[in-house]
This record gives sequence, C-alpha cells and structure tokens, in this order.
Amino acid sequence: MSDLNGLGNEIANAMLDYAFFGKNLWASLHSASPTSVGDATTEVVGGMYIRSSVQFARAGSKMTYNTLPMVWMNLPECQVTHVAIWDKQTLGTMLVYCQVSRQSAITVAAGDSLRYEIGDYVVRL
Repeated sequence: MSDLNGLGNEIANAMLDYAFFGKNLWASLHSASPTSVGDATTEVVGGMYIRSSVQFARAGSKMTYNTLPMVWMNLPECQVTHVAIWDKQTLGTMLVYCQVSRQSAITVAAGDSLRYEIGDYVVRL
C-alpha cells in the first residue's frame, strides 16, 4: 500500500485557515514537551504567567504565522523548552507545539519577560 503524504497548496492553506485564521488563540510556555496529546502539566506556572493571546495570518504556501507579538510578563524562574497554541486561555485543546528556537531551553529569571515578535511562530504543513 502507498501512503499519500503530499498535500496540495489549496487544501493545505484551507486546513490552516480553518484551524488558525480569524481565531482568538492562546500561546503557552512549557518546561517540557506537551506531546501530541496536549499535556498541560508541563505548562509554566507561577509569577504572573498567563497564556498570551495570539492571532495568525491567512495561510499561503502551506504556512501561517503570528500577526501580533506574543508576550509573557513577570514570569517565574523556569526553563522554557516548548511553546504551544491552544483554543482557550485556560485548559482547552492544544492545536500545535514546538521546541523553542534552536536552543534546547530558554532560562528565565524570576520577574523576566519573554517575547516572540510578529512572524516568529510559524505553522507549516
């Protein structure tokens, strides 16, 4: 049996738009991989941490990206290894996740902030 694994641009863009475009979504920080099941027990807690509101551009070329900065302020001391996108500010369903940048972790001191600029978070199919 052969696997069909190449999505055409039109269907890939439609899928991304369905999941991300025009939605009020929330970005979370994690100290370990949330895995594909959306394990929220790895999410950062403490300080003034809350999920950051995020919106995405209309998809093109099988990708979309954040259209506003994602900002977390007054964080607790922690190691951030992953960022995830959720459909709700608390609990909810995780849509996607990834490891931070090219680093294995970002060390955050108590009271520090973390910021992802426009286009820093890209979702590709």
